[in-house]
Amino acid sequence: MAGWDAVKALNELEVGEKRPLEGTAYILSRGTKGPNSDDQYACTCQGWLIQKGQFEGAGNIRTCKHLKQFRGEDAEVCRLNAQYQELHMKKFGTPWQGKILSAEEKKEQAKAAAKAKRDAEKARKEAYKRDKENAEEAKEKPATAAEKVEKKATAPKKKIAKAAKAGK
Repeated sequence: MAGWDAVKALNELEVGEKRPLEGTAYILSRGTKGPNSDDQYACTCQGWLIQKGQFEGAGNIRTCKHLKQFRGEDAEVCRLNAQYQELHMKKFGTPWQGKILSAEEKKEQAKAAAKAKRDAEKARKEAYKRDKENAEEAKEKPATAAEKVEKKATAPKKKIAKAAKAGK
C-alpha cells in the first residue's frame, strides 16, 4: 500500500513474525493471510481485540497503545490513515474524508475546546452581570409622568407594527 510507510517506524515486524512486547505479556504480530496482509498488525491485548473500525468493513484497521509504543505514534497514525483511504476507495469509490489524530493533535483539539468553553462561560457571566446592572438601574430611576404617558402611547403602535410585519 502506497503512503502508509511515509513515516519511519521505530520498530517493524516482518510479515508472519510474532514478537512479545518487552515489559508486557502481550504479543505483537504482522499478518500473513488475505490481501494487504503485510499491512495488518495485531496485538493480544483487550483494547485491540474489542476495537471496531471507523466504518463497516474496517474491523481489521485498528491499533492499540502497544503497537503505538512499538512502532511509534506517528508511524501508526500514518498507517491507519492510509489503510482507511484505500478501503474506503474500494468499498465506496470515494476518498475517506476522516482522519485519525495523533495524541498531540488530540491534546491540541482538547485545549481549543476547553478554551472555547471557558470563553463562552465568561461571555455568559458578563451578559448576566450586564443585564442585572441594567435592571437595577431601571428600578432606581423613577419614571416621570411624561415617560409613563409616552410608554402607553407607543405600546399600541409597536403592536400594530409587529402585526403588519407578520402579515396579519
